[in-house]
Amino acid sequence: MAQTTPISDQYIDGIIKSAGPYNPGLDKTQGIQLRELIKALRDNLQAQIADATGADVPAGGAAGQVLAKADGADFNVHWADAAAGSAIPPVSSGEKVVTQQPGGTHVDYDITDLTVPPGPLTAADFSTGIAAVNGVTGQKSYDPNYEYTCIGTNQWRRSALNGALVDLYLADTDDTSGLKSSADLSTAFPAAVTGQRSWGNTGYYERKTNSWIYFGGTIV
Repeated sequence: MAQTTPISDQYIDGIIKSAGPYNPGLDKTQGIQLRELIKALRDNLQAQIADATGADVPAGGAAGQVLAKADGADFNVHWADAAAGSAIPPVSSGEKVVTQQPGGTHVDYDITDLTVPPGPLTAADFSTGIAAVNGVTGQKSYDPNYEYTCIGTNQWRRSALNGALVDLYLADTDDTSGLKSSADLSTAFPAAVTGQRSWGNTGYYERKTNSWIYFGGTIV
């Protein structure tokens, strides 16, 4: 930082005296001293601004270079070429996704469409609640009647889109701590209709009129 005249408390107090006696022997009037103080403040501020502008940025550097640590010392930086693969390239024809990873730009993987054609799913057997159709977790598909969601590798569930359709299987029921009662299931599935089922851990529950039956040997 450039060296400027220090502005100490003593110096300021010597200029601005709120209750001090008039001293005709002063070499400078208070007005002159105040002007000097303001100019000194200005010079100090300008010096600090000048030092702060680019103070820790080394001169030079080429287009595309970045600031990097030269060593472990504080504020010791220099201009360096960007690490290879740090920039995401433009998407080329035929590519759909690129990702940036610690090792660089990653493009050599199989591209997976988020939404896939419904044909195999429309024809699939959902009688157990899950159909085995090729798919990757998170994929979706739709036909006029159902929305299909891949919940695991090659595992699909479906949800009815048409209000006139009813899925045979509802969400699974966790009964590891004991069988659920009709009241429990009615609370969990308030819109269930006769014939709909929910799998437990060792059997399934089926809605019948105003109650639920557990198919595992016990009526609940």
